[in-house]
Amino acid sequence: MKYIKNKLEYAVTFKAEKGGRETPFTFDCFRVYQDTGNVATTGVTPIPEGDYDLLYRNCRPFKDFVDTGKLVLTSKAEANSVAGKIDDLSKENEALKKELAETKKELGTGSSDKLKKLEVENKAKDDEIADLKKQLESVKKNTKKTAKKDADAEAES
Repeated sequence: MKYIKNKLEYAVTFKAEKGGRETPFTFDCFRVYQDTGNVATTGVTPIPEGDYDLLYRNCRPFKDFVDTGKLVLTSKAEANSVAGKIDDLSKENEALKKELAETKKELGTGSSDKLKKLEVENKAKDDEIADLKKQLESVKKNTKKTAKKDADAEAES
């Protein structure tokens, strides 16, 4: 058994005559489902050695794809390692998602405590501003009364 890795971004199909009949051989590319992120196909296709030799000898486009490196012979271990890497990355992704959720949760509770502190401080500052405004108004009234008395005193002299 030989394993062919399709390095293209699309699947390719070659036809060769096998046993008096034209037989199609399809080599799918690496594809991922966009909505879930799961791997649809790894891009590695197993093919019997006899069929590989038949394609290589009798199908010129297949021979050209192999010779130019668009289709590459690979080992079973490498084909399985792709699936293993996918599983490892999926597990790591799940762990990172959990960590992110926990961090968001921690930040959410911490920020609400900070928000409450800021609201209390803001209320205290608003009260202080209101007191200062009252003091200012009383000073203005006293200044007007004092100015009026001074004006009256000058007018009498």
